[in-house]
Amino acid sequence: MSKTLLTYHMRTQVLQAPGASAMLPEILAQLGCRRAVLFADQGLTKAGITARVAQWFDLPHKGQGPQLVGIFDKIPQDAESSMIDEGVRFYREQGADGLIALGGGSVQDSVKCIKFVLDKGGKNILSLMPGNFCFETPPSAKPMNIPHVGIATTAGTGAEVSPAAVVFNSKDKIKGDLAHPFVGPDVAILDPELTVSLPPKLTAATAFDALTHAIEGIASPGANVFTDAYGFEAVSAIFRNLLPVLEKPAYIEGRNALLGASCVAILSFVYAVPGAYPVHNFAHAIGAHFRVHHGTANALFLTAVMEAMPDLYLPRAKDLARAMDLRAAAGQNAEQALAEVIAALKDLRRQSGLPDRFSELGVNASSAMEVLPMAVMRDPIGLIYPIPLEIIGQVLQNAL
Repeated sequence: MSKTLLTYHMRTQVLQAPGASAMLPEILAQLGCRRAVLFADQGLTKAGITARVAQWFDLPHKGQGPQLVGIFDKIPQDAESSMIDEGVRFYREQGADGLIALGGGSVQDSVKCIKFVLDKGGKNILSLMPGNFCFETPPSAKPMNIPHVGIATTAGTGAEVSPAAVVFNSKDKIKGDLAHPFVGPDVAILDPELTVSLPPKLTAATAFDALTHAIEGIASPGANVFTDAYGFEAVSAIFRNLLPVLEKPAYIEGRNALLGASCVAILSFVYAVPGAYPVHNFAHAIGAHFRVHHGTANALFLTAVMEAMPDLYLPRAKDLARAMDLRAAAGQNAEQALAEVIAALKDLRRQSGLPDRFSELGVNASSAMEVLPMAVMRDPIGLIYPIPLEIIGQVLQNAL
């Protein structure tokens, strides 16, 4: 655990309960919003989730509250820079003064970036991220006076509370990073009823995204009392609830637990500074070049990285075993405990219906080996925690 100075700051208020999304107009009114734009994706619109949330603005007793002046549901799988710029233009055209992010990580991160561009008075997100990276801290980073509510529809990224966003630069095929203490929502709504219709494989993939956040936070050199508390609880909650939710999709208590786990897992991840995030390093690279879903990429790379880089995980292996309820493993030496932790992760992945290798997703191993080593090294996270080329090759061979 880190003995250096730690900084912890969570500014987002979290409201969690079945049906909590009905509070949206009231929350926006309290934030001073009069004209809101709802951002979502086509999947949510086709599933009826967008309309379900928008209906709360049509109730008679909400007549004096904020108006929903526009719906922008074009956001793709990743927070693409061009679509962020289009979202900025749409918001301005509607004369809006408030943001609603309805969705998983791509929508949440897109709206954070839209807010950032609006606050800066700009037009183009990449112009504000030289080198595909932007990290602002106080005193230069100041509050943004734009009402902003995030509603999570997946239990994976936790982006509705994190002070960071991942931006896909489609031209350069790289995922850049934006970090700002005030870029996240003012209020995050966790409503498990909105996640019930999530397809099983997406439920599993997003849960593995959260699991990866937690484990990378726990293993980071900057792990501290806050990140440990969040990370181990997230690991435990996901192992207890993922399979029951997949077996019974309408299991609201389990859905609620997974949403909470996702929310705290990201806090374990982003506040374990200095961080070591090699799994996300690989996931960003393959996502940018082969458009693999981020959660699925994390699920496959998690065990491959832990096998290739054991020294990073051995100090916390017994603690991870306890969090996964592997009681026998917790009493063994670190090497044995880590082996059983990895085996348990592979077993959970398999039982969740996720693939074991990227070839099962149609990724050509030869093509991937040509472009991914350099992509891993160029990724902004790779610059923070460099991985030797030999290890990069080993991980790719094990995962592809």
